[in-house]
Amino acid sequence: GSVSIEEFTARFGLVGNADNLLENFRRKLGGRFKTMRHAFRDTDANHSGTVDKEELRRILDRFNLLLTIDNPTYDELWDALDRDKSGSIDYEEFVDKFAGQAGNVVTQYGNEGKKVEARKTHTAAGTRAHTVSALSDEGTACYAQMDFASAEHKYREALKLDPNHVVSLCSLAWLLRTQKRDVSSL
Repeated sequence: GSVSIEEFTARFGLVGNADNLLENFRRKLGGRFKTMRHAFRDTDANHSGTVDKEELRRILDRFNLLLTIDNPTYDELWDALDRDKSGSIDYEEFVDKFAGQAGNVVTQYGNEGKKVEARKTHTAAGTRAHTVSALSDEGTACYAQMDFASAEHKYREALKLDPNHVVSLCSLAWLLRTQKRDVSSL
């Protein structure tokens, strides 16, 4: 069978939510660019040193993230990114939103000595949301190390705690899909 874009986005909570859009954009940037500086330079199409609303719209479109949002949601996302309300996003604002503050990155080393960095969560330690996000981040680190069995285990553990955790659902679906396994049980 097939699933329409509306059914898929509704199932994974991707419709009409600036927070979900921001998290998905963060993941896409992290998967595509080696450093935040490279991501910023690519987003800043006119090389002005800042990202304007149209440049952000273009990269969201390139990552197929505009399919799931309306203009008010896009405006809400822009307001969250443009902290100083200057009408543009400078490098500091960009890094703050997409990489987190200094000290918010966990560095792990895989079985081949490959360095993998994962963003720590911004939720209070000891809370259920912190545990779910931490498990999802660990799954992402395992996936980057090509330890697919551990990644799947971490995503499934996160989903036991929060069956609707969008990042874990999408990550697990992607992992299963790349291994040509059935995703219909999600």
